[in-house]
Amino acid sequence: MYNKLLINNIKKSSKNYIIYIFTLIISVAMYYSFLTITSKYYSPNISIEFDISILGDSIKYALTAISLIILFLVNYINNFLMIKKFKEFSLQTLMGMKKEKIALLFFLETSIMGIISVLLGIVLGTFLSQFINLKLLNTFDGVESFSFKLYPDTILYTIVFFILIFLFNGILNIRKIKKLKIIDMINYEESINISADNKVIKRLNLIFIIVNIILINENYINLKLYYDNRLPLMPRIFYISIFILPIILVLGYFYNIFKKKSLYSKTKYISILGFIQMIIFFISPILFINYKLPSGLEKMNYYIMIGIIFEIYLFLVFFYLFENRIIGSKESTAQKIFLRGQKISKINRQKIAFGFISISIFIAIMLFLFEPVIKSWSTGYLNSRMSNDIIIYSSYKDTININDIKYDNYDSVFNYLDKNNIKVKEYTPIDFYLLREKDFTNRNKYNFPVLAMSLSQYNAIRGMNGYEKISLDNSKYAIQANEIADLEKIKNKSNSGIETDYNSFILDKIYTDYFSEYIYPTHNDYFIILNDEYLKNLTFVQNQLYIDFFDDKIAIDKLSVLEDNFYRYYTDFDKDTDYSRKIRIKTIETNSIKMVNFSISIFMYYLAIVLFIISFTIIGVLEIEDSIANKKRYATLYNLGLNKNEINTILKKQLNFSFLSPISLAIIGVIFLSTTVLYSLRDNIFLYMGVGIIKELSFILLFILALILLYYNITYNLIKDNVKK
Repeated sequence: MYNKLLINNIKKSSKNYIIYIFTLIISVAMYYSFLTITSKYYSPNISIEFDISILGDSIKYALTAISLIILFLVNYINNFLMIKKFKEFSLQTLMGMKKEKIALLFFLETSIMGIISVLLGIVLGTFLSQFINLKLLNTFDGVESFSFKLYPDTILYTIVFFILIFLFNGILNIRKIKKLKIIDMINYEESINISADNKVIKRLNLIFIIVNIILINENYINLKLYYDNRLPLMPRIFYISIFILPIILVLGYFYNIFKKKSLYSKTKYISILGFIQMIIFFISPILFINYKLPSGLEKMNYYIMIGIIFEIYLFLVFFYLFENRIIGSKESTAQKIFLRGQKISKINRQKIAFGFISISIFIAIMLFLFEPVIKSWSTGYLNSRMSNDIIIYSSYKDTININDIKYDNYDSVFNYLDKNNIKVKEYTPIDFYLLREKDFTNRNKYNFPVLAMSLSQYNAIRGMNGYEKISLDNSKYAIQANEIADLEKIKNKSNSGIETDYNSFILDKIYTDYFSEYIYPTHNDYFIILNDEYLKNLTFVQNQLYIDFFDDKIAIDKLSVLEDNFYRYYTDFDKDTDYSRKIRIKTIETNSIKMVNFSISIFMYYLAIVLFIISFTIIGVLEIEDSIANKKRYATLYNLGLNKNEINTILKKQLNFSFLSPISLAIIGVIFLSTTVLYSLRDNIFLYMGVGIIKELSFILLFILALILLYYNITYNLIKDNVKK
């Protein structure tokens, strides 16, 4: 009997399960496709200079952690499906069926549909996994190929993960059904809460006022900069604005309370001032970069974070303000009046939900937008660090006794390269010396001794990097400074010249040509260049070695052995001296950065897609719930003479509002924040971004549009069916 009832329930409720099945299929497909690259059976044809063996577990656990959000989504849809079946449950209870049996049948019903969705999701995931595979092959210089394989361990992992989600939700549903009374189940649809709950808005306003009070205190400290006549007019206006506006906002809010103004008036007032403050915080990078304001990067990031907090508040109160705006509007036709009433009813019940949906879509778009930015930035950073195939550098900062410093020309490295037939194209050793031996004991991080290298070695490293040689008069010295160094500070420090233990010199020129960041000695962003003969009697403290290969592609396992051998040998060589030697190998560094980039891409894309799925599913469920709550209104319209096409047009307009409002709000938020962040990073970004990024973003955009259209059509057909009934 129960088997028959279960089958009948599934047949009868099949339409209600469409959004559940579709959401699960997409969720499973995404989970499975991203997880395939962690399978032990996955063996991509990538270049010999890369090793992705350590990629698997980290991605597997991270994706699973993100996928736990789906637990909330499945629970949310299950609650909706339960509401749809409450009358059926009440009738079954009245007929004598135990609640435990009803709950078990519902659990089996959702689980069967769930398992079908998981299997279909794995099939779809097999196709989607090709895009993940292609992304990995592109990242690690592999041979592009399509391979529609099924990975047994990934299939098992996916099935077990989603079955655990079904079991967890099943237990929650069984407990909920057992607690419900028959009368509650019968009247649930009619008792869906339509009253406006403004407690959340009041709390949000209070939190926002507290944030502004904190800002008053924080910005008071910077108020002195307003009186600094050295600053141009615009920065001074900025500093006075960020101090005065929070004061006006807080005082105005309490004045509105004193005058017993409505919640809408208070919220509107602080939202307008909050919006103005947000704009000011978001334009702060322009001021900090163009006018080089004090505490540059640190303060700029702080103001951007405050701007984001203000933006989140505006997301959450927007639909409350919009609801009151609609209430005040006047419409001419009966259909427009009805549509306005539907919008008011919808927002009245779900204003905070729409606010959170906007935030989810906002975060998802930002993740998609900034993934290529982060990837390009980290790749550029790698290039700035590793200009040569091997860089070896040392440091004496922890060495107490100067006699513990041993000179070494790194023959062990050359012997290993020769033994493994790795041909060296060119190499340059660099030796650094203290200007005065007494400076050896100076370990002040902020005033660490500046070191000197010979002109011949400096010209050799310039040659390796494609620069022309330089020359120096005997009485002069040159400086090589990092691109990010404070040149004014270096010039002021060098105006009086330098003194060594044996001679004194005056400054010839400061060079800022690009070199690897490793060339700069410990705690310094510049070094001294002297003619070779003046270094003979100075105290040697550390050295470096730069090597370039003929072959661009060398097996990473060979170079990993070289790295291990280096640390093993020099740990023993410098034993009990605290002298530090490190080796950096471009192939290994590139492999590490590319793995980090790929992992970040996977996490950001996956989280963004999960957030989109959650947002669109919740919009769909809210629309279906709304059609249940307002079905009598549609019946009245039909009885008043509106035909089915006219009612369907009203449904489409409602659905357009529900989908487009949070998406539009999120896009506006993205424009504000992304403009700010991209401006602050513009020099780094545009240097490294290429055409591949545009293709990648185009594909993502098409995927999102397809997702929106699918959810839109499924939701429309379901609410049309509800209204038709």
